[in-house]
Amino acid sequence: MKSLWVANICNVILCPLLINGLGPIPALGLTGAAVATATGRSIGVLYQCYHLFRGRGLMRLTARHFKIDTAIIRSLVKIATPGIFQFVIASCSWIVLARLVAVTGGEDGSAGYQTALRLMMFLCCRPGV
Repeated sequence: MKSLWVANICNVILCPLLINGLGPIPALGLTGAAVATATGRSIGVLYQCYHLFRGRGLMRLTARHFKIDTAIIRSLVKIATPGIFQFVIASCSWIVLARLVAVTGGEDGSAGYQTALRLMMFLCCRPGV
């Protein structure tokens, strides 16, 4: 949870700076939003790795935790394959729709579409809803 806070706070700070520009920082528009999101998420992952490998928390990862067990991997792939295909089909449909909106609505239409999608996922796709 803390890593999500760190990533989102970085994203909230970087988005206005990179989208609109400020002082020596040029305005990047939609590209700035993408860079801000990727940077914020990367910082969140680095925060997680620091705490997982540091060894002072409840969990501590070491090299032995990364040993490959092919039997378990084969079993997981066999179980997960139908779900993977279902996810790929759904993701491809979202990508096609996003492309159509971007072509017909431009940056404003694309921004509105992505905002609506995120709101829909937050409001409609929670467990128990």
